[in-house]
Amino acid sequence: MDLPVDEWKLCPLHYTIIYNRRQLVSVLLHAPNPGFRIHQKDVGCNTALHLAVMTAEDEIVADLITFIQTYDPTAGVDPIDSLRRTPLMLAWMLSRFTVAESLIQAGANQESVDCYGWSARRYETVARARIERLGGTYSRSTRKVRHSGGGGGWAG
Repeated sequence: MDLPVDEWKLCPLHYTIIYNRRQLVSVLLHAPNPGFRIHQKDVGCNTALHLAVMTAEDEIVADLITFIQTYDPTAGVDPIDSLRRTPLMLAWMLSRFTVAESLIQAGANQESVDCYGWSARRYETVARARIERLGGTYSRSTRKVRHSGGGGGWAG
């Protein structure tokens, strides 16, 4: 039995992710009978993983990936939303390099294509070009974006 959802088809897990409440996410994920499916979708066909990529800290995304790999490995990390976008595509769209790399390591399909014909690899190319154009570089070793000039510093 699924937990109740609201008019946007969001369940308690979705809200704990949106509000970035890692401890509550952990409690829900590890409850003996959590009452939700990990790939339960909202009205935009977003799953918990989509919502985490869009709104939550990297650690919550990592927790969800671990949960999926441990308890529902056949589900994978490539659910699609209403525009056929995967969490990996969203990570690249939002320049969340660390999250994108975590999804790739978890087996995300880089060749999947959304409703516009864009692959995850194309979103990656655009994300890297955008960072470069803004005067930054991305380091795989530190998983950080380095911005030159202005305020400088590292962003994650």
